Amino acid sequence: MEKEITLLPEQVQRINEMLDEINQERKNLVEIYKGTNTGSTFGDQGFSDVVDSNYVSTITNLEKKKERLEKLLSVAKIISEYNGESISIGTRFAATLDYEGDMETAEYILVSTKEGSVSELQRKNTEAMCITTESPFGKAVVGKRIGDPIFYQVNGMNVVGFVEDITPIIKEEQSIQKIK
Repeated sequence: MEKEITLLPEQVQRINEMLDEINQERKNLVEIYKGTNTGSTFGDQGFSDVVDSNYVSTITNLEKKKERLEKLLSVAKIISEYNGESISIGTRFAATLDYEGDMETAEYILVSTKEGSVSELQRKNTEAMCITTESPFGKAVVGKRIGDPIFYQVNGMNVVGFVEDITPIIKEEQSIQKIK
């Protein structure tokens, strides 16, 4: 059974940007290849074979990446609004955590785990840390409400804390298509 994939609007936007970048890179490669394959600039047949091989390999890799991203968009659920009562994918929340005597309060966003989506979202969201649903912390906070305790273990360390605030962000829709 395939895992359910849920994406935030920012993740969908970044995936679409990546698709645009792939399309542009492919277009650029075709133009470059046309220029090097005329024989007018490079007469060495050995060089031409290397260019052909590299070109085919690069185009194939771009097409595979494009297919993976398009499949991701076709099967994912997008989250567009949330009621803010409990923590689920896409929820922005604040929590105070005690790492065995070291107290820390920070903002987080719970995200799904999928091919770089966390790092892409994190780059655009510097004020809140992205936490995946697969991480010990992510598993511990799913379904929690304001004031609920949090308990989990990471690297042999017991971490305790509580949810301080939940910021409404998103609500699920059935599925998404490429958004432009």
